[in-house]
Amino acid sequence: MTKLLISDIDGTLIRQGKVALDRQKLDNFRKSNTFVLCTGRNYDSFHHFTQK
Repeated sequence: MTKLLISDIDGTLIRQGKVALDRQKLDNFRKSNTFVLCTGRNYDSFHHFTQK
């Protein structure tokens, strides 16, 4: 069964300017599931975030 995880960025994935979760765990989840970022940020702010 494939799982779907949708997560906000600010305060959930990013806290105090740093990624708040184990990147390896996220990568392992993504191998057989779907991970979606959602945000209230505008496009330019989100695009800048994803480039980091």
